[in-house]
Amino acid sequence: MTVHRRAIAIALLAVAMAGFGAQTALASDEPRVPEEVASYFATGLVPRLADLYGASTYDATTKVGTVRRVLAFTKAFRSGAATTPTELTNNWVAPVSTKGDVVLGLATVWINPGSDQPELADFAPGSATVAALAAAPAGALLVRDDQVKAWFASDGTTITPLVPGKSGVTSALPNAEFRKKLLADAPTPAASEPSQGLLVAGIVLGIVVVLLAGFVLLPDRRRRARGESGDAAVADGADSGSPAEPAAPAVVVEPTVDAAVEDSDPVPAANPIAAPTVQPKRAAAKPRPSTAAKPSTAAMPSTAAKPGTAAKTTSRSRTSPSAPVAPAPVAAGSGSDLDG
Repeated sequence: MTVHRRAIAIALLAVAMAGFGAQTALASDEPRVPEEVASYFATGLVPRLADLYGASTYDATTKVGTVRRVLAFTKAFRSGAATTPTELTNNWVAPVSTKGDVVLGLATVWINPGSDQPELADFAPGSATVAALAAAPAGALLVRDDQVKAWFASDGTTITPLVPGKSGVTSALPNAEFRKKLLADAPTPAASEPSQGLLVAGIVLGIVVVLLAGFVLLPDRRRRARGESGDAAVADGADSGSPAEPAAPAVVVEPTVDAAVEDSDPVPAANPIAAPTVQPKRAAAKPRPSTAAKPSTAAMPSTAAKPGTAAKTTSRSRTSPSAPVAPAPVAAGSGSDLDG
């Protein structure tokens, strides 16, 4: 008896667990709508549509239909992995119609991550999309593929196109076949071009090298140019006979006076720059003594005027080597020699 009772209890427990599991599976087919989203559809959607499209169409008589969660295909399923094909998104949709059941469009609501509040995300006017979604198989979930602008219905094993868009799917397909279709129609990713990055890096490196070369070599070239120009100037000076360097300034030697001259009477200093030069004259038939006795007005005082003048003149000629010495006056009796 005890064994039978235990067997019956285990059987009842198994049936209860199976029923609970079935209820859980059925409940997970259509995701629950969050309360804040449901509240926005009920009270906030129509006023928002009235602000955007006009209160004459969207008023208190406007009705909002059943709210449904939107799903999307997973990245793994698109990549060809045999896994669950869909996942939840942050979007809910519901049809909007007038009091007379004239469909106005399909409203999409999302929870704004910035404010964490539900807002109107999109509104598709017209009845075409609403009618297509209404034709989804019973118990199927709505799947939107934004890449191809298409709507599908998924029951877990089969995917049915509702709005084909650019997907190219025209009939219901098992998950495996639909996955192959996605892979075949997926756009080929653009091949990466690492050479382009290397090209940019090479250009930048080249610019840096050129700038460095300019900073390093340009001063050296300038120095070489200056050196070559100096060498050329020296060579030109040597070819033309002119000295390469300017001559040193002349040294003016101060005249020295002998002791004998110091004891004598002072004589006016001669001009060391413009020393007189007396050219010998050819005597006439009868030379005049006065001509030989007196020098020109610019010349120094005659050495014959005073005794001892010859010594002074000789001394000055030693102290001023640059001044030529005046020739001695010609005697009056030597006219015959000059004539000869």
